[in-house]
Amino acid sequence: MRVVGRFGISNPRSFVVSDLPEAIAPTTNSSPANAAAIPLDTIINGHSEANAFAFYKFIARKGQRILIECRAREIDSRMDAALILYDAAGKELQRNRTGGLLDFATPADGEYRFKLYDFLFRGGEEYFYRLAAGTGPHIDFIFPPSGLAGTKGKYLLYGRNLPGGAAAKDLAVDGKPLEQLQVEIELPHDPSAQKQFSASQKLADATLDAFEYRLSTPHGISNPVLLSFATGPVVSESQSNDQASQAQSISPPCEYVGQFYPQGDRDWVTFEAKKSDVFWVEVFSERLDCPRIHSLSSSASRRMTKARSRFPMSKN
Repeated sequence: MRVVGRFGISNPRSFVVSDLPEAIAPTTNSSPANAAAIPLDTIINGHSEANAFAFYKFIARKGQRILIECRAREIDSRMDAALILYDAAGKELQRNRTGGLLDFATPADGEYRFKLYDFLFRGGEEYFYRLAAGTGPHIDFIFPPSGLAGTKGKYLLYGRNLPGGAAAKDLAVDGKPLEQLQVEIELPHDPSAQKQFSASQKLADATLDAFEYRLSTPHGISNPVLLSFATGPVVSESQSNDQASQAQSISPPCEYVGQFYPQGDRDWVTFEAKKSDVFWVEVFSERLDCPRIHSLSSSASRRMTKARSRFPMSKN
């Protein structure tokens, strides 16, 4: 949002529009005894007070996967949100001191509480937040991460609370298992018309030709994830290309998409070239917001990163 006036245009500030009910945080919930009861799948808007906590409570059924998220920095707040989750007896169950998502599977029916505060115990009007606790869908990443404009294809969503999804074998984010769901997505025909991202995206995303995809479900609409526009045919990684002798053959210009998994994985590709041809290779990985993913089947930590490589070609 900007203000336009006689003397020019202001700097931009984030203004969030959601599909969930909105409520204002109370000011009397500074102790566990006065924890504010909140319904699941509702957005609570508030701000942190200096040297104080805000306490909330909710009712959940056994087996529900509750996702609690507090957005602050993403919407231009000065707050560094921290969350700690407790059961009804006051036993700590989980904590998150770096913002992001608190993912919790309820072990029994009952009441659960959590406290929210600024990590450095700062507060004031500029330390505002948007708090959500619910059972709606959340997407961690999508594969393949790109497609040609105007095409329709099948993609795998990886995340939590995906209706109809199945467990993603050996995949977890911060120790929390992921689900996977295959969906069909039709990419817009005009990439240049899709360059408006939500407040949850990072500055690095501005370098991508991409659009935001959300999964619409009976339990709500998911967070947005970026699906980027390919500049050539998309070629998926072959699982048997871990050695130079097994290099996967590609035909530039194209986009090669793959995943580094398990730790130490190397993907080999090969292509034909003629003398005086000029090739350039560009790799997208961090710009695709790759998560930290670890194996559940081994005590050794493994990392998996989705990557997208462009192999355009031009001639002198």
